[in-house]
Amino acid sequence: MSRVTDVRVLLGEAREAARARLLRTLLPGTVPLLALAVLAATSPRTWPLTIPLALLAASVLAIALLGHRGHASVRGSGEDGDAATVIVRPCGEFWASSAAVGSLSLLVLGLLLVGVLDNPVSFLVGLVAIGGLAIQPVAALTGHQVPGNLTLDPEGVRYRRRSARVAVEWDAVREVRVDESLGELRLIVDRWVPGSRPLEDFEDGAREVVLRLRGWGVLPTDAARLVLHYAAHPEDRAELADSEAVTARLRHQSLTPVVRRRAVWAVGEDSGLEDVRRLDLDPWVPVWRATGSDVTRRALLGYHSVRALGLLCVLGVVVGGGALRGYVGPGPLGIAALLGVVTAVLSGTALLYVSGEDRRVIGRPLVTESKDGVTRATLGRARLRSWLAAVSGLGFAVSAAVTTFRFVGQWPVLAVVGGAVLTLVLLAPLLGTLTGWSAGQLVIDDAGFTYRTGWRAVRVPWTQLVRVDAMWGSVVRVERRDGPPLRIDLREMATNISAVVGFLDECARNGRARRIRDVDALYHRLTRRWGP
Repeated sequence: MSRVTDVRVLLGEAREAARARLLRTLLPGTVPLLALAVLAATSPRTWPLTIPLALLAASVLAIALLGHRGHASVRGSGEDGDAATVIVRPCGEFWASSAAVGSLSLLVLGLLLVGVLDNPVSFLVGLVAIGGLAIQPVAALTGHQVPGNLTLDPEGVRYRRRSARVAVEWDAVREVRVDESLGELRLIVDRWVPGSRPLEDFEDGAREVVLRLRGWGVLPTDAARLVLHYAAHPEDRAELADSEAVTARLRHQSLTPVVRRRAVWAVGEDSGLEDVRRLDLDPWVPVWRATGSDVTRRALLGYHSVRALGLLCVLGVVVGGGALRGYVGPGPLGIAALLGVVTAVLSGTALLYVSGEDRRVIGRPLVTESKDGVTRATLGRARLRSWLAAVSGLGFAVSAAVTTFRFVGQWPVLAVVGGAVLTLVLLAPLLGTLTGWSAGQLVIDDAGFTYRTGWRAVRVPWTQLVRVDAMWGSVVRVERRDGPPLRIDLREMATNISAVVGFLDECARNGRARRIRDVDALYHRLTRRWGP
């Protein structure tokens, strides 16, 4: 095994994997949206819904195609026209997301115009939904939200992402931290410019400004080295007015190896290239560990998301159910359509609330069995989440089937076929769950491990392991002696990616799994948590 001296290739591969996952996740969602647009166009009553549905489908497709793509551009003037160098994030995904939210507001407006929201309560909720959904696209059009830019001028660093703003003077920067696995550049500062709204954490009494650069098309390490250079060399800050000089310096830095994916550099003490004041000197060390600030941030985001999801649940039930029942009619078919939407929305909301890492949901995270003298340990995902997704799809399928049956004599043949296809697509999660589709399992034994996902199973002996790395999100990359690299998705497993990477890496070094028969030790090894 040879040590890796440049992980740029690995980071590029991680971005490609993130793009592929986004495409696989969002592309199927365009099919039912287009089917609904076709159904709406076939009826004189609902044709105003065609444009919002088609726009929503196009926006989702654009998000899937543009996500994690493109490279950051460099321009030579700031927002106020002052002489500065600005690193600008690719804006395609941002505008596609804004268009998706805007199309949702237009869809609710269309429901109001066609009169299917005739109930006073649903009508009022629809107005509230239009106002809430229109805030983000209006803010984007008026410039109050931006995709993201990092401005470097002789005075300091300014950062904008959506509505967040932060400004830091050069002499206030004490340390520059970078985490490629999270796509973050972090500045440890004494103060920031008054009036800015920083993304801040407090760690050991120091203020940490977090600049999120994921999806920018520039490595946070390169941006960190750029900030570090100008923070440590005041005599070079005059060139920040010349974007070509800064671009040349950034291009030169892109030729410098990225040895580590986590690094901490002190301004004025280290070169920013070799001397890293951290223990993560071994490139095999996992790239992600939960720190106290990470736990705090996730808790705060979770608190806000719970309120947002609760509101979306109410809006989905009232607007979606009321609209469908008003369209189908007040009889038994209308009630069935309403119950289908309510069931689907409630199951989908529960799916978002339930964490796949919660051991109360997933049960015992490590299941062991001995058969034919072989001890096997299995890490798996929660079946509850699979069933929630299946029930949610079933609810929408019932609504689509009932609506299609209700208008089978009035719709054209193409619309009826579209409704039938939409029903089958929505039943796919249930069919996959009933036919033994695997949400993801990692089976470990003395001779190697087996990774099962979908209907596929890949067997890797310990002697075939060359290198194990953690990638962005929950994906572990396993390099084999024979065959292409294997990606293991640990999402929704009650384990820690660092623990799994460390365990597999130890097996790769030794060519075997030690102490696998000690179930308690293995349980502790694979399910322990880092941080508080």
